[in-house]
Amino acid sequence: MVTAYRMCQKMRAPEAFSGEGSKKKGMRWNHKDIPVVYVAEHLSLSALEIIVNFPRKALGVPFVFFKVEIPDSVKIATVGHLPVDWKVFPYQTSTQDIGSQWALEGKTAVLEVPSAVIPQERNYIINPLHPDFKKIVINQAIDFQFDDRLYQ
Repeated sequence: MVTAYRMCQKMRAPEAFSGEGSKKKGMRWNHKDIPVVYVAEHLSLSALEIIVNFPRKALGVPFVFFKVEIPDSVKIATVGHLPVDWKVFPYQTSTQDIGSQWALEGKTAVLEVPSAVIPQERNYIINPLHPDFKKIVINQAIDFQFDDRLYQ
C-alpha cells in the first residue's frame, strides 16, 4: 500500500478529489480540461507544494489535509523519460502532454512522478475518472495550520 497526502484550503475540501481545480487551469502534469488530483508521498512535501504554489498571504486561510491510502490492488504507472524542461515554471506542455495522455488512456488510476520541489521525492497524480479510483481510501480531512513564521 502507498500512503500519500493531499492538502487544500478548507473551503475546497468537499471538491478536493474531483480534479476540478486542475481541470480549470491545467497544472504541471495535466492540460486544462483534464481532471486529475495531485497528492504527495509525505505530508511535509504536500505542505511545500502548497507553499511554492500559493502567495504567502494565502497561507493564512484555513487548510486541511487528507491521508490517502492507495492499496496494492491499484496499479501505479511511473513516468518514463523526463523531458529536459520538466521542472520549468510556468508549466511546460511537455509534462502536460505526458500526464494528459496517461489520464486519457486510462490504463491506471495513479501516475507516480517526481516532485519539482524535491525531485528525490514523489508526487502521485490520481485520475478521479478511472474505475479503480473508488478503491483508493480517502481519510477524513484534518485541520492544518502553517507556522506563522512562514508569513514573514
